[in-house]
Amino acid sequence: MNEGMENLKEIQDLEERSINPLIRIAEALEEILRLVKEDQERSKKYMEEPKPDLPEDVPFAERL
Repeated sequence: MNEGMENLKEIQDLEERSINPLIRIAEALEEILRLVKEDQERSKKYMEEPKPDLPEDVPFAERL
């Protein structure tokens, strides 16, 4: 396939993705899942960090 045909195919693919609402929804869901996974990884790293020792009279100290 020559370069002109490849460019035409790319344009057609872009048009189809922007017109077809199911494709747009699927792509949006993929992005949401990517962001959630990224946030989970950040949260996991944060939770694994050592926490400072707090006096026992601090409310909810065990949650920190």
